[in-house]
This record gives sequence, structure tokens and C-alpha cells, in this order.
Amino acid sequence: MALVTYTITATFEDRSVADEYIDWLKDEHVDAVLAAGATDAEVIRLDDSAWVVEARFHFASRDAFSQFELGDAPRLAQAEVRRFTPARAVQFVRTAGTVAHSQAWRSTATPHVQRAGIVQSAIQGL
Repeated sequence: MALVTYTITATFEDRSVADEYIDWLKDEHVDAVLAAGATDAEVIRLDDSAWVVEARFHFASRDAFSQFELGDAPRLAQAEVRRFTPARAVQFVRTAGTVAHSQAWRSTATPHVQRAGIVQSAIQGL
């Protein structure tokens, strides 16, 4: 089964509305999407702009995401658009895709410290 990522990208003209959106995501929306079947979520303020926010949700499979789309997604999207209307100068783009590859660093040491130790061991062995 392939992991599915669902991303909502919101672009704002006003930073205070973007801040309100982040608070709403943290206080309400993320919990609702998790309760509807997502396995985890991230809220990201993009580095390029203080006014672009992404909410990323993972679903365990395409079937789990399809159940979300057919079930709770329309109601949750309507609540989002009612609160953050185009009159508040916000635009939403929603995308979904299958995770082709995912990997995490598994060491308790930070990567550069571990690599430094490997290099040090190699030098001592000379």
C-alpha cells in the first residue's frame, strides 16, 4: 500500500489572515482531518513568503484517502472556505499524490557528527 499525501496550499495577501489561518489549522482543522482518517499532519509557513501556508496530511493508502474524499472532505473544505473567503484575499490549491519514496535519518547522533566520527576512525586507522 502506498502512502498518500494531501496538501492544501493557501496564499494570503495579509499576514494577519495567514496567522489566523495557522491558528485555526492548529486548533481545529488538523484534528478534524486526523479524526477523518489522516495518519499525521504538518503545517508549514513557506520560507519564500510569510503569506503562503501549506497543510500536509498523510493517509495510509489510496483507499483511506478516497474514503476521506467521499466522506468528510467536502464538509471540511466548505468550513475552511466559509471562514477564509475569497473576500479575505485567500486562494486555495489542493493536491494529492502517492509518496514515491520516504526516508528518515535513523541515528541518534546528528549526521555531521556521525560522519566526523567515521572520518576520524579512518584517519586513526592509517
